[in-house]
Amino acid sequence: CLGKFMMTQLLRTTTFLALVVATVATWPYSSADMSEMEGYFKDNVDYHGGGAVIASPSTSHPDYLYHWVRDGALSMHALRLIVSPGQYDTYMKHYVSWIHKAQNQADPNHINILGEPKYFVSGSSYGKVYNRPWGRPQNDSPALRALTLMYWAESLIAAGNKSYVTSTLWIPGKMPPNAGPIKADLEYVSHNWQSSCFDPWEESNGHHFFTKMVQRASMVVGARLGKVIGDPGAAAWYEKQANALKPAITEHWDSSTGVVRESLPGASGPYKYHRQDSAVILGSLYGYANDSFYGPLSTELWSSLVNLRTVFVNSFEINTKDTKAGYPGVLFGRYPNDTYNGYQTGQKGNPWILCTQAVAQFLYRDAVKVAMGSLPGSQLIGYYEQIVPASLHKLLKSGDAKKIASALIQTGDGYVDRVKYHISGAGNHMNEELNRDTGFEQGANDLTWSYATLFTAYNERETAVTAINGL
Repeated sequence: CLGKFMMTQLLRTTTFLALVVATVATWPYSSADMSEMEGYFKDNVDYHGGGAVIASPSTSHPDYLYHWVRDGALSMHALRLIVSPGQYDTYMKHYVSWIHKAQNQADPNHINILGEPKYFVSGSSYGKVYNRPWGRPQNDSPALRALTLMYWAESLIAAGNKSYVTSTLWIPGKMPPNAGPIKADLEYVSHNWQSSCFDPWEESNGHHFFTKMVQRASMVVGARLGKVIGDPGAAAWYEKQANALKPAITEHWDSSTGVVRESLPGASGPYKYHRQDSAVILGSLYGYANDSFYGPLSTELWSSLVNLRTVFVNSFEINTKDTKAGYPGVLFGRYPNDTYNGYQTGQKGNPWILCTQAVAQFLYRDAVKVAMGSLPGSQLIGYYEQIVPASLHKLLKSGDAKKIASALIQTGDGYVDRVKYHISGAGNHMNEELNRDTGFEQGANDLTWSYATLFTAYNERETAVTAINGL
């Protein structure tokens, strides 16, 4: 259970950080807090034992009681961090059963079923694709679903269970619909990544950084797994697509504004100043393929983060209030000029819990790289200084990798801590949003994706802490 795991990890973290850099604080949440949130999260996965993941239990104002492919994939990947391997295998087999039904049904919306974003999870329509007007296709969804399945498949192979992978998840030498759920999604991604689609916020139809990043990651991992299971032709094809995606992604960088644009010019949807969007940070996390491409220490990503921070510091009154009250961090929203308030559009947008916690993970990820010996150059230190509190700048200027990493960890903790301040009075339930003026929670309650970002941020932090300790 997470409680025992967290207690062990927290004691370990506190002990060695006291030895290495005394100024690094402990994780903001207690083990009891984390266990509590684990329970809320688990209530939303494997819904009624059928393998679906609900976005939120909210059924009205707003109605989020659906299985979104994106949210489901990200949440199932995060689930591995809080359950035992055996429990995770059980959850994942239920999830695979859900996917099989989702992928193999007629599409009432007259598109390829693999591009569908959401499904019903209640009543007579249980398991059927959502058949009302919506932003579709959403081509990040099959990429993320494939990634979650492939990461699990690799762990199964490492544990000696390759036969399940090649008989159920990806059948080598076969083609959809007889090749298993992983290859079905990979084939869709490999043949459709150049097409326009809707962004992760389901508002803009065009070409998006988030989507391309996770698509590329699915191709990279697909090529790797294809070689292992004996499907070399597919592996070569996916590797070719991964390479082709790199220049398409690089096109999103705008040196004139210092921003990685989430959507390229020509995309439909809401106006965003300089096309800034927190989806870029999310995409860099979920779409990182463990190479140097838009990963840790990316000056383009850090420039984008600095610009986003400026936007949200100036946009949300609650950030001003929290800073004056001495609370660290900054609450991040989705993008400038957001008009969705958690209930309806045409309003003023708010900070999002998942966006804020993603920034913490982004900081922890750089801390990992730095602690492992990759000292940042002067340009990157300059960006760090615009995010890291002034009280920690002496660590940034020390030239010591562990001290720089500790400054990044402490800064990330501040983002987590600011969210904690606003949810602790509500029993640590995590909604979708925090009111831009008061900080009170609003929007869908117990948003599964919100919890997932906390667990993945904590896991990244533990990796950073271990790296500082030289283990």
